[in-house]
Amino acid sequence: RGAEGPRTLSDAPLRHGSAFGAYQALDEASRGATRGVISRKAVASEQVRWLPPLDSTLRTPHEPQEGRQVMPCFPLGSYLPNTNEGLNIFEPRYRKMYSDILMSGGRRFVVVPVAQTEDGGIRLAEFGVVFYLDDLQEVSEQTNDRVKYICKHSLIGRMKLLRVLNPVAFLDASTYLRVEVEEMVDTDEDQTWSEDEQGLMDSVTKAVGLLGRSEPGLRITDQALEGRNASRGAGFWGLAELWQEILSAKVQACEQSYNAELREIVVPYLKDNGPRSLEEIPAELQQEIDRLGRTWREKMVPLAEARDKRSQLLVQAESHIDRLKIMRGFVDSDRKEAEARIALKDVFRK
Repeated sequence: RGAEGPRTLSDAPLRHGSAFGAYQALDEASRGATRGVISRKAVASEQVRWLPPLDSTLRTPHEPQEGRQVMPCFPLGSYLPNTNEGLNIFEPRYRKMYSDILMSGGRRFVVVPVAQTEDGGIRLAEFGVVFYLDDLQEVSEQTNDRVKYICKHSLIGRMKLLRVLNPVAFLDASTYLRVEVEEMVDTDEDQTWSEDEQGLMDSVTKAVGLLGRSEPGLRITDQALEGRNASRGAGFWGLAELWQEILSAKVQACEQSYNAELREIVVPYLKDNGPRSLEEIPAELQQEIDRLGRTWREKMVPLAEARDKRSQLLVQAESHIDRLKIMRGFVDSDRKEAEARIALKDVFRK
C-alpha cells in the first residue's frame, strides 16, 4: 500500500511460454482493477466525521497557531492503532516527507482517509492514526528508482485534525500536507467498563462459531481468540484488528471465486489459440471478462467499504465505552447475518 496503483487490461505485460502463462497475465491485469477498488481507503459515510473540503484557492499556506502541534499528513486511508503497517514509497512528495521526518528526528506522521465530495471537492477525515517509522530501507537501485523506500511502522496513537495548513499541496502534488493536530485522550479514561468488555467478548465468541459455519472457505479457529480481550488500549485494538481480518478474509474468498470463474472463461480460449496479447483477445471474450469483473466488484466493494468505515468509526470514537458499543454492534450484525445464511442453507438442504 502507498506504492502501487491499480493495473488495467491495457497496461499489463503478457507472460509468454504457455497458455496458462498468458492467462496469469490476463488474470493479474483484470483483477488489478478490482483490487484497486477494494483496497482503496476512501470512506464514504455520513457517520464518518470529515473536515471541510480542501480550499484549492489558498495559495499561501496558513501559519501554525501558537501552541498547536503540527505533523506531516499522508491521506492514505483508515487504519487501527496498536498495529503494524508496511509501505512502499515512490511518489516524490512522500519521498521528501520521509527524508524530513528522519532529519527532524520525529519519525512520525498522521494517516487519514480521503474522499471526494459530490461536487468534486476533496476532504480529509477529522481523525487519523499516528504512524511511527521503525525501519526504512533504501531500494532505489534495486527497483530502478521506481520505489525509493520500503518502510515499516508502528501505529502508536490517534490524532484529531484541527486544520490543514497547505491544502493546495494535495491538489498540485508540490509537497506533502501539513496539519495542526491534537492528541486524542479518552473522555472516560478514569472509568472502568469490565461488564461491557466481557459482554463484547461473549458476543465475539458466539459470532466466531457461526461465521465459520456460514461462510464457505472462511476458517476461524478457536485459537484465534486465545488471549484476546476487550480492555482499553492494546487489548481492544487487537480484537478490532481480528474482526477486520475476518472481513478481509471474506473479500479474499470473493477474489478466489472470481479468479476461478475467470480461469474457466479464459484458459480454454488460450489453450485453443495459444498466447495472445491482451489487445488480440476477441471483443466477445473481453465483454464477458468485463461483465464478470463488474459482478464480483459489486460483491467485494461493499465488504471492503464496510471494513474501512468500521475502522474509522472506531478511531474517531472519543471514549472506550463508545468503542465497545460500536464494536459490539458490528459483531452482532455479522452474527445475525451468519445466522440467516445458516438458516437459508438448512432450508435448501431440506
